[in-house]
Amino acid sequence: MFREESQCPKEFMRLTLDYCASSSQLASRCGVPFGCTIHPLNITALPVIDFGSIGVIRCRRCRSYVNPFVTFHDGGRKWKCNLCGLSNEVPPDYY
Repeated sequence: MFREESQCPKEFMRLTLDYCASSSQLASRCGVPFGCTIHPLNITALPVIDFGSIGVIRCRRCRSYVNPFVTFHDGGRKWKCNLCGLSNEVPPDYY
């Protein structure tokens, strides 16, 4: 058995089981269906990031936003889009 460790608050996503079976045989003997309830638009106060006058940095080609999967290079002056691969300039005010 292993304990369910979620990466988001339980107000947004909740599993039917807190402990999950580590084998298919144990899961079939349990008899409780494994499911998930998702509430992506749950009304709670989410932190808002203020990007100032620059706004959110976006790719010139595909218009995707800077996200955790982009890579910065050239000392942080450029970033490579993880969706289309274009190398974009980082505005100097971003630092």
